[in-house]
Amino acid sequence: MNRHEWPSHAPYAARFRVEDLIPAVPSGKPLKAVFIGESPHRDEVASEEADRRTPFRGVAGREWWKELARINSEMNGKLLETKPVPSRPVLLELCRELGIGVMNAVQFPIDPKIVQHQGDYSTPLAHLGFEKATGFGSYKAIFKQSGDEGPVGLAIRDLANRLRALQDQSLQIVCLGNDSRWFVDRAVILLPEDAAIRRLPILPVPHPSSWWRNELYRRRAVDALEGLLGTNAAEPGGLAPFTARNARDGQAAHHFASLL
Repeated sequence: MNRHEWPSHAPYAARFRVEDLIPAVPSGKPLKAVFIGESPHRDEVASEEADRRTPFRGVAGREWWKELARINSEMNGKLLETKPVPSRPVLLELCRELGIGVMNAVQFPIDPKIVQHQGDYSTPLAHLGFEKATGFGSYKAIFKQSGDEGPVGLAIRDLANRLRALQDQSLQIVCLGNDSRWFVDRAVILLPEDAAIRRLPILPVPHPSSWWRNELYRRRAVDALEGLLGTNAAEPGGLAPFTARNARDGQAAHHFASLL
């Protein structure tokens, strides 16, 4: 599938697509992890300029980038103000320094509440063929009805195509929230079985939107970030000691699932 075939309405796609943050890295220095959210929300698609749209730009996004900036400061001594959330080039540089990628499972808003801010033209069900909701239009219901050949199947293949660009890197896939995990689980199995990116179990971490509602979620999510990226990470491109051991014997997924 050519990524420009979905969604089929090109003006909608051009206006609401939020491109991934995947930095170019030197040969021989693969990314440590790719963090995958669910989909863009109000603040991520506020700008009509594509270069000003990035994953995680709202209140939750500020919390997310603040923690990453803090970790990077401890590692590299660089300070970065995250309120407001910096521009795409600055975020790409932060991702490069940390050795991570950041993306959404779906690059377009799937929460129907987006119409409250962008009008009917942004309706997910009309342009994507599904939405994040309950009832007949939910992505799970649509997928159950139409399977791999329906609109949700197209979204899953789009995600698989984006992950395919990273498949030779033995990096950690980290899902931020349950909706992200649903799409990622189905996209990863479309990659070659021997792809390096499939070596480690997918790790779920609480989405930043839950951090200020539940301090336990925040603490555990931050611990996971520090274990993956911070100064206490045990191996280059690897996880903190307890996580690395657990991931290799298959227990990490169970451990991090308890955080949700």
